[in-house]
Amino acid sequence: MARGLSLGSLIVSLLLLSSFLFAGIHPNIAQSAPGTSTLTVTPPKAADQTTNTSATDTGQSQGSAVGPQSAMLGPGGGAVGALGGTAIPANESVVNGIHGASPTAGPYNFHIMAKDFSTTQCAYYSPTTRFLYNDAKAVAYFVAYLSGSWAVTFYSRSTSSRGLVIYGTAQNTVPSAGWYCVSAWMSISGQWPGQNYPRGWVAAAFLDGSNVFDQFFEVTDRTDFVFTTATGVDSPNGNPINPGHNPFVIGQDSRAYAFFKTYDAAMCAELPFTSMLDCLDTNGHIHDMRLMWYHGGTYDHDNQIYWYDYKNDNLNWDYWGWIAGWGWINLDQSMTGTWDVYLYLDMYWDNGNTWYGPIEHIQFTVQGGFDYHLSNDGGISISQPGGSGSNHITATLDTGPTQSVSLSCQSGLPSGASCSFSPSPGSPTFTSTLTISTSSSTPPNPGYTIVVAGDGGGDHEETSFQLTIGNPVTTRTVTVTSTSTSWTTALTTTTSIFTSTSTSTTWTQISSTSTTTITTPTTTTSTNFTTTTTSIPMVTVTTTSTSTVTITSHTSQGMLRLWQEGVPVQTTISLNGIVRDDWGLNWVKLPSGDNWLGLSDVPGWSKPTQVRVLIYPFGSSIPENDTIVNYLVNPIPIYANKVTEVRVSFTQLGYVHVITNPSVPGTIYIDGVPVNDWGCWVPLLPGTYVLSFGDVPGFIKPPDVNVVVVAGTSTIVTGTYTST
Repeated sequence: MARGLSLGSLIVSLLLLSSFLFAGIHPNIAQSAPGTSTLTVTPPKAADQTTNTSATDTGQSQGSAVGPQSAMLGPGGGAVGALGGTAIPANESVVNGIHGASPTAGPYNFHIMAKDFSTTQCAYYSPTTRFLYNDAKAVAYFVAYLSGSWAVTFYSRSTSSRGLVIYGTAQNTVPSAGWYCVSAWMSISGQWPGQNYPRGWVAAAFLDGSNVFDQFFEVTDRTDFVFTTATGVDSPNGNPINPGHNPFVIGQDSRAYAFFKTYDAAMCAELPFTSMLDCLDTNGHIHDMRLMWYHGGTYDHDNQIYWYDYKNDNLNWDYWGWIAGWGWINLDQSMTGTWDVYLYLDMYWDNGNTWYGPIEHIQFTVQGGFDYHLSNDGGISISQPGGSGSNHITATLDTGPTQSVSLSCQSGLPSGASCSFSPSPGSPTFTSTLTISTSSSTPPNPGYTIVVAGDGGGDHEETSFQLTIGNPVTTRTVTVTSTSTSWTTALTTTTSIFTSTSTSTTWTQISSTSTTTITTPTTTTSTNFTTTTTSIPMVTVTTTSTSTVTITSHTSQGMLRLWQEGVPVQTTISLNGIVRDDWGLNWVKLPSGDNWLGLSDVPGWSKPTQVRVLIYPFGSSIPENDTIVNYLVNPIPIYANKVTEVRVSFTQLGYVHVITNPSVPGTIYIDGVPVNDWGCWVPLLPGTYVLSFGDVPGFIKPPDVNVVVVAGTSTIVTGTYTST
C-alpha cells in the first residue's frame, strides 16, 4: 500500500489492518460498508494545505546529489532526470512540537512524500503519493537523528515483472550528530517519454548504511480522477450510477454513495524485500483510501479501503489500471441535512501511520422524503341521534414532492354512524370536508374520540377530535280548541287528555316539585319541557282562537366523569353507597338529581375532603360552573343534558419515625399533640413539624426539633435522653 512504514511496526500494522480488507469483484475494486468509528477526530484540514514549518530553524547543511550512474538508466531506458537532497538541522520545536516526539524516541519520527520543500527551513508542501507527469519533482521528506551519512535511493517498478529498477541515489554526510530535516528529491517534469507512465516508485531511506524506512508513490500521466456522489455503483465496471447526484431524497433514494476512482500504477507496497530488486509481498496494496463522513459538521463515521497489488497477484495483468472504492449511508429521516465527505489517499509516518489529505471533498444534502401532517378545525356536535355534522381535515405538505393521500375514519365511530370525505384522495396540501352521519340507534355521548388517518406515499399520519351526540328528542303536537283549556299528556300516548281550568293568561308547567311560568304563546308555539319523567304533568293555556302547541321533551339524563389530578391512586369510587369503579369514572349516565360520592382510603396517601366540580353543557368544552365541594357533607349534582366533572386529588404522605435512646417511656409530641410513648411511626402530610419529648424521671429530655416530612419517605429522629 502506498504508505511509509517503519520496519519495527510492519507486522503490527498488518495485523491491525487485516480487519479492513475487502474482497472486490475485480482485484482492483474494493468497497466498504458504512460504519461508525469510536475514535475522536478533529475536522480535516483543507486539501493541499498540510505543511510543517518552524520560524526558529537555525543553520543548514547542503548535501550533495549523486545522479544516476551509467548503469542506472531511467524507466524504460530513457533519459534520466536530476536527483538532489538537503539536510537542515532541526531544532527542538520541530522535533517535539510539530511531530510530537522526543529526540530519544528513535532514529526518525517523521517521513512523507510531497511535491516541494523549503531549502531554508523544515517545511514540505503539497503532500501526496500521486505525482503527475508535469509536477516539478517528487520529494521524500523526513526528520531523523543523524550522526553520519544519509541516503535516499529511488527505485521504479519494472513494467514486465515485479522487480524494482534502481534509478539513482541522493546522499550526504552531516557535519555533526543531531536532528535533521532531510529532503531528497527526484525531478519529474520533462524527464521521460509518455509511454513510461504510469509507474510505481519506492524512495528507500538509509541512515549510516541501514535501510530504515521506505516511501511508496507513483508518477502518472493519467489525470482521470473521480470523486463524486452517486446513487449506486456498477461494480463490474467500477463506475458510479448517477454521478454528481444531489440532493438525495428519502423515499426516492435508498442510499447516498461517495465514490472514488482513478488510474494508477501497480506499486509493491511492503518492505523489506528479499531482494531490493523484487516486490515479493503478495499482501501488498497499491493504494489505501479513507472516507471521513461529517453530518451537519459533526463527525459521523469513516470507511477505510485497501487495494491489493494486482501486479503481484497476476503478472499477466496490465501494469496499470483503474481502482475504485466507495462508501455509503442508508437513508432514513435521521439522515436529513448537510453531509461532507473527505477523501484521504495513502498514509505517511508521523510516529504512527497518518493519512494524507484530505485531497478531495464533496458535499451533498439529504432531504426528507414525502412527508405531511394532518390537522382539523375542531370537533363535531350533533344534537341527537339521526343527525349529521361536519368539520374540515387538512393535509399539509412538509417535505418532498407531493403524492396522493387517502383519508379515512380510523377509529372512534359509534355504532350506526358513518363518515365521508370530500375530496379524498388528494395531494397535500389540500383540505377535505368530513361529514359524520348517525342513525336513530347511535348512542348519544358527549365524548367520542374520532381518529382520522391519512395514507399515501408510504407515510401514515393521524389527527383526532371529539364527537358529541346529544340525547334523543320526542315531539308531540296538541291542538287547543277552547280559550281556557288545560291538559295532562303523556308523551308516550297518542291521545290528548283535556281538563277544564279557570281562565289564565300564562302557560304553566306543573311538576311534582315546582311550577315554571312560560310566556303567553302566539298562535303556533314550540317550547321545551325538561322533567324527571317522560310525561308533561299539566299545561294550561288561554287563547282567543284555536292554537297549535308543540311539546318537545329531552330525555332528562346527565353524565358524570371523575378523574384524578396529580398522581392517580387506586381508590374505590362509590355513588349513593354503590361501588362503581376504581381509579376514575368515564361518562356514567345518571338521572338528574343529587348523588353522594364516596372514596376509599389508600395506604400512604391522604384522602381529600373537598373535590372540584365543573358543569359542562353537552357538546361544550367551556364549563358554566366551577366550584369546590365538600363531598362529605354536600352531594354532587347531576343536571339533564349536562356533564358533571369531578376532579379528585390525593396527597402522598411521609412518615416520622421517632426512637428514644435509651428506650424510655417519654411521650412524643408532634406540634404539641401527644402521639405515643417510647417512640412512634406516624404518617403525616408533607411539611415542617415541631417534634418534642416528654419528661422522664431521672433523665434530661432532648430539646425540641423541627422535622421536615417529605412525601414518600421516612424521616428517622432519635431523641437522646441524658441520665442525671
